[in-house]
Amino acid sequence: MDDSLKQRVVGGLVVLALIVIFIPVLFNSEHIEPLSKVTQIPAIEPRSVPDMTFPDIDTNSVFDQAKPADHIFVPKEDDAINVTQAFEESAQIKGTSRDKDGVPIAWVLQIASFKQKDKAALLEQQLLGEGYTVFTKTSHSQNTQKIRVFVGPKLDKKLLFIARDKIEKKYKLKTLLIRSKP
Repeated sequence: MDDSLKQRVVGGLVVLALIVIFIPVLFNSEHIEPLSKVTQIPAIEPRSVPDMTFPDIDTNSVFDQAKPADHIFVPKEDDAINVTQAFEESAQIKGTSRDKDGVPIAWVLQIASFKQKDKAALLEQQLLGEGYTVFTKTSHSQNTQKIRVFVGPKLDKKLLFIARDKIEKKYKLKTLLIRSKP
């Protein structure tokens, strides 16, 4: 068969296939309707609520009546100012310093550093029993683990100096005062 004849036959088949595909689309009498936005879910029917009646309560016998306004305690203006000043003074701890952001600087006392967790736990329990605020931190370096025992934090260094003297004397340890980092 000749090459030009093959090309004509293939072209004719392609045109015929296009006609078979697109003719029904062009002459389709059905048109596409847009999607309805009206819900097909039925509306909720109103339910009847049962009538709930409660017995009358005599509020005079159950509750105390509010006192008249002239019997209510109203502090004098000087007393209110003194209370405010006392609160402000108690909120400001004297002797504390602040960092550049205005956050109070806290201090901790490093008591000891252990490789064994049970020894650190024993010291922690002993210090807790004496009323100290105690915490531990674990650090890992060069395939070893160290558990450090701390007392604090405190905003006033003087309190930690007092605790340091007592702890060093009792446990025969050399402690280290360092700044607490949150």
